Amino acid sequence: AETAGSEAWIALQQQRLAGFAALGQHVEAAQVLDALREHAGRVVAGELVLGGTGMGYAEASLRDRVLAAAADDPLSRSVADYLRAGAQARKSAIGPMRKLSKDADLVGTPVHFMASYRVLLHEAQRRPGAAANKELVTFLGRYRHPEFGYVATAMMTSDWWSKPSLKIEAWEALAAQGGRWKFIALHEAGLAAYQHGKNADAAARFERAFREAARDDALPIVDWSVQYAMTSTLGEAGWQLAWTRLRERVAKSKDPSLAIGFMQMAQTLGRGDEAQRVLEALDPESMDPQLALVTFDALLAYAPLFEELGAGTFTLGGGGADLSPLTADGMLGIGLHPDTSHYF
Repeated sequence: AETAGSEAWIALQQQRLAGFAALGQHVEAAQVLDALREHAGRVVAGELVLGGTGMGYAEASLRDRVLAAAADDPLSRSVADYLRAGAQARKSAIGPMRKLSKDADLVGTPVHFMASYRVLLHEAQRRPGAAANKELVTFLGRYRHPEFGYVATAMMTSDWWSKPSLKIEAWEALAAQGGRWKFIALHEAGLAAYQHGKNADAAARFERAFREAARDDALPIVDWSVQYAMTSTLGEAGWQLAWTRLRERVAKSKDPSLAIGFMQMAQTLGRGDEAQRVLEALDPESMDPQLALVTFDALLAYAPLFEELGAGTFTLGGGGADLSPLTADGMLGIGLHPDTSHYF
């Protein structure tokens, strides 16, 4: 056995910490941190990160002595401060966490990112106003983490029915990050304007979504609010032109994922015939078999349209295996099919 406190022993404890963290065994992780404190005489930032969740489950006395043993370096001390603040926040005392979020020396660090995020979630539950929105916009401009940014924005704006300008500013700040939430953010910004009768403002944001989607080879979100706002501002001809250009771009792309997304939007707007024109442009025989199966499965979800297309002709690329006999139940077992199992 390794001597407690030796470099080899410390390395072993760090491996145990990583294992407990991966398995969600937080009580055990806290005990390892306490052992490191006792035998190594300190705990460093990486160890605190791995075992940090365990501090929330540990007795206050254990937590206090472990965090007091944080190594004397800025990173270790800041992580320990964050864990202390987290323990206070669980008791609804947000002051220590807010202090970390205001610390200019921590800006750009993981501790500042998480502290700022936690404060935003707290503010979102307290009838936030312009000051909270300013903090959100600053956070979104400073940190580009798609999921955290989306959650913070959605929670902050969820009750802003009477504050369209704040809601628009928040969603546009998220849209400015780009990435996977951009078109949802642009749609939410436009929707906030539309719901308050500001059709021109709404249409401007919806048009931006159309332009950026064309540039990114993506799809904007199109529903009745988009159609109404754009028709109100651009006239019927302007709306029809934007929609037609979108349909033609998707058809030309021959991209099944775009085609499926367009099909869903067309169904929402009662334009199933136009979805058919896009789907007919696809070439199933040239698709990767797995992608062909996904496309086929999506068509099954739209049974009337699926029947109109004559889906019995939809075949897998390469082997050309006819999919027409497959049913939704049969799709579940496709991994056992001798010609397709190697794709899964």
